[in-house]
Amino acid sequence: MNKPERIPYDAAFKKLFSNRLVMEHLISGLIDPIEGMDLAGLLNFEKAQMLGSEYFGPHLRKRSNDIVWQLPLKEDGKSLLVVIMLE
Repeated sequence: MNKPERIPYDAAFKKLFSNRLVMEHLISGLIDPIEGMDLAGLLNFEKAQMLGSEYFGPHLRKRSNDIVWQLPLKEDGKSLLVVIMLE
């Protein structure tokens, strides 16, 4: 009996979560307000940037994450890094 062909789900999800608006809705839907503070409201989604996903880990081994987003805060210009790993 032949094994069924694998469907490349990772590629489809990577394309989906590479969309800035999809990422914004994902983050906004996952972060609940804490004690009346809207944490997602502190992020400037319009200036979000998708970053390269390759880096060097321990022992200089090359690593790759699926998607890395840099989200600036509205107030002080600092940023939050969001890593979306699809496995």
